[in-house]
Amino acid sequence: MELVLTMLETKHYVTKTVREFLFDGYEDPLLSLANLLPEGILPLKIPLKKFGWMSERNGSADYDGVFNMFTGVNDIMKIGSIGNWNYANTTGHYPSYCGMTNGTAGEIFPPKPTKTSVSIFASDFCRSVKLVYKEDVEVDGINGFRYWGNKQLFEHPSTEPNNAT
Repeated sequence: MELVLTMLETKHYVTKTVREFLFDGYEDPLLSLANLLPEGILPLKIPLKKFGWMSERNGSADYDGVFNMFTGVNDIMKIGSIGNWNYANTTGHYPSYCGMTNGTAGEIFPPKPTKTSVSIFASDFCRSVKLVYKEDVEVDGINGFRYWGNKQLFEHPSTEPNNAT
């Protein structure tokens, strides 16, 4: 790998603007090389021409895949919960709980949340993440709960089995 990085004159660290990292993207020699490789050489298709978190997503109806969500018509307690992602209830990337499509997409939650935790399926990670209750909050006169990712979110699977891949 070091030889490839040297040949491409790529650095281990880059300095870019926030706009480049998040929205516009920037050209990266390693990414450009990966895009030149014939299909099947890499275990996955590289979906980007530039490196950037939101690069090439604007205006895309299906960039993050197809989400099938419960509408709450038959059971209001399921509203916003993900039934399937890309027509399956597992990602196929991880064999355990880590690969299940649990929770919501993060925009709509079922009514009557608890002060324990919420699960959000993050397609960028191809897994669900569990956020734990932190505190009660009030924003513009509306009461709610704040959830956050604690150390268990990225804990080693020997300590947090739900992170097993």
